[in-house]
Amino acid sequence: MPRYNKQKVGRNSLCPCGSGSKFKFCHGRHPGTPPGKHAPIGDQVAHVAKAFKEQEARQQALLNRVGHIHVPATANIANLRIVSVFNRIYQIDKRQTPMDFMDSLMTEWFGETWWNAEIAKPDTQRHPVAFWSDSIRKHRTGLQRDTRGYVSTPLSGINAAWYTLAWDMWVTANHGLMTERMLHRLRLVNEFQGARYELTAITVYLRAGYKVVPEAEDQKGVLHPEFVASKPANDELISVEAKSRHRPGILGYPGNPEEGAGVRAGITRLLHQAISKSRPHPHVAFIDLNLPPFSGALLEEPPIKEVMSVLQRKFNKFADSAGFPASLIIFTNNPHHYSSTDKPNPNGHWAFWVPPKPLHPFRSPDVIQTLTKAMQQYGSFPYTWENLTVGPAIQ
Repeated sequence: MPRYNKQKVGRNSLCPCGSGSKFKFCHGRHPGTPPGKHAPIGDQVAHVAKAFKEQEARQQALLNRVGHIHVPATANIANLRIVSVFNRIYQIDKRQTPMDFMDSLMTEWFGETWWNAEIAKPDTQRHPVAFWSDSIRKHRTGLQRDTRGYVSTPLSGINAAWYTLAWDMWVTANHGLMTERMLHRLRLVNEFQGARYELTAITVYLRAGYKVVPEAEDQKGVLHPEFVASKPANDELISVEAKSRHRPGILGYPGNPEEGAGVRAGITRLLHQAISKSRPHPHVAFIDLNLPPFSGALLEEPPIKEVMSVLQRKFNKFADSAGFPASLIIFTNNPHHYSSTDKPNPNGHWAFWVPPKPLHPFRSPDVIQTLTKAMQQYGSFPYTWENLTVGPAIQ
């Protein structure tokens, strides 16, 4: 009967069997197998197959959370966390959450001079971003901190507005699309709403797995869409336009907010602008209603009935033409900014309208399906770093 020398082998030490693998990956997983003997090959194959299956499940879970974006790379080194944003590397305190990191990114992107100028203004005159930031800061000061120094609170409308914007900016930047022109427009109160909604449309297409190429609108007299989207798997181009309805007193627009049940959708001119730019391929128009939260049955809301009536009239105008100019119209209403820091985030809504006879039909059969999934992921920003990682394949 063979005898074996008893020895304590560290889990990270090389296995005594001579396989070259660490003990924890070899005989350390099979305590019944004596050193010097290989574990049964069937057990090894089963373990690897299980590990790969778990890896696929984690990858699918990540895909369900954030879509097909370039997921930010992150790693821990000693007491630091390393985070990438496109071609830049950040070193932050290991205890910081993704939300803490997004706070610091927003401070950097808008700039110290901009922040100082905004904070010096009265609350009612501040840029929406500065107002959201200061409201969140004030709300946090009255919250109880846990033993780690963290505060916990239900997601409010203002928090959702702030962090959804920050996440959309981070995703856009990680694809190399956060240009100085876009940042400049976001800083200007009179251009913020339009620029912010363009980010919404851009990140929808990024989550759906498209490549996004912004169009330059600097040629006088020539109208362009916001960007052109394409998928690496095919050569179909899609022009995308994004329009958000301005309303008095909302998102920095001058005037006093409209009140009561008589608020109209008022999208006739917006719809005309969104579909009037000619293009030789499928065209998608995003239209943001920017209305207060709906309280009743969606299809019974007067603004929604108005939208459906406007669409029907617009479609009738093209009934005898070669086709409707837009291949798809996406209506959205994300009323985060109508709430406050102490009220729950109100429900948002979105809907697709596919014209019966588009001028340029989609060639790819999965366009609606992939965009639907990407729309469902709107507002799903990471609370923890685990929300952005898949984990090792084999442990």
